[in-house]
Amino acid sequence: MIPIVTNDVQEARTSTSGGPPVPTGARSGRGRLRRVLSLRWVSAKAWWGLAGVILFLLIWQWAGTNTNPIFFSTPLEVGRAVPEVLETGQLLSLYLDTMRSFAIGLVGSMVVGISLGILTGLHAPTRHLIDPLAVAAYSTPSLVMIPCFILWFGIGDAAKIALIFFSAVFPALVSTQLGMDQMGPLMRELGRSFGANRREMLTRIILPSIIPYCMTGVRLAVPRAFVAVIAAEMLITAQGVGGLILQYGNQFQTTFYFVPVILVVITSYVCTEVTKQAERRLTPWRR
Repeated sequence: MIPIVTNDVQEARTSTSGGPPVPTGARSGRGRLRRVLSLRWVSAKAWWGLAGVILFLLIWQWAGTNTNPIFFSTPLEVGRAVPEVLETGQLLSLYLDTMRSFAIGLVGSMVVGISLGILTGLHAPTRHLIDPLAVAAYSTPSLVMIPCFILWFGIGDAAKIALIFFSAVFPALVSTQLGMDQMGPLMRELGRSFGANRREMLTRIILPSIIPYCMTGVRLAVPRAFVAVIAAEMLITAQGVGGLILQYGNQFQTTFYFVPVILVVITSYVCTEVTKQAERRLTPWRR
């Protein structure tokens, strides 16, 4: 017969072999702490990304020290300028204004783009009517519309939000249309055969099927919207973070100039990564 070792016997052996028994929760907690401290949880992709950033900063530092400071600066000088720029509170106020316009334009474009994508996927005549205009507008650089938006909306937030909307709405529309095409009519016919009404068709069949494509549209729209908001603030309103960048550039304050530029780059990167993580959470079956 094979001897059966109970939990009591196992704990007794542990206690006699080397001190008091360690609770299971404590052992697992220590194991997690060791993994965190050993940095094994950091992926190779993250390490390569960090190495790329460090290499870029080293090249920037070398180039800045060998260039006229009027035209270029170094990361160390930019780092020392950050507290001075933040001290006045102007950058934070302008940043919040920029993000407010960005959020309004992006959310509005997503609502309209996804809704139109679903509508054109369900109604073929509407698809034929909108498709040529959507393709033409999607392939048009949004910056060429700035003079028109100034004429139509004036020099203010309305023109800025309109430019953001124009830049971001078509990626959402095209991606949603692609999702509707991939879903095909079979899923809708299956829903009808089970007696689903229009609301159930939309919430239980259509939206779950096209969520991956909608999130792809959002991910493509975010950087386009960021380009639009900064360009609009530099060329239309002369306000916000884009206006501050323009001001520092016109005054040849190169060191201060890079502070809002780096803030824009970091914000755009974070927003893009957030949309990627949201896409993975909402579509776990695509991992």
